[in-house]
Amino acid sequence: MVRSIQAKGIPPIGYGEGSNKMTVRIDENNMGNMNAKQAEEFFNMVRDDLGLKDFGFGITTAGSICLPDKILIDERDLQYPWHTKHMILHELTHHIAPNAKLHGTRFHMEYANLVLRYLAGVV
Repeated sequence: MVRSIQAKGIPPIGYGEGSNKMTVRIDENNMGNMNAKQAEEFFNMVRDDLGLKDFGFGITTAGSICLPDKILIDERDLQYPWHTKHMILHELTHHIAPNAKLHGTRFHMEYANLVLRYLAGVV
């Protein structure tokens, strides 16, 4: 079922030249969140493709992080597939680019390569 936000009492948003309102449509059957199993399956696919056989995956409630032997994804990051996959790739980047300081240029170059390789057009 597709409905307008106007049906929920949310006022219309002005948008574009000559337009006095924009109606945002909400699809009742949206993509939904990834669960832990789906996140791990994506991680395993990327890990295996990168040749990181002994690197692990887990779920935590203490924030997503890259540890020396695994990544932990916070259960709060089990959201829309695009978000969860980005978090997995973000934490993996810390592992494959260990000399990259924090979130600097080198980190972002490696991260962008992973996004291009594993998400471009297939999020």
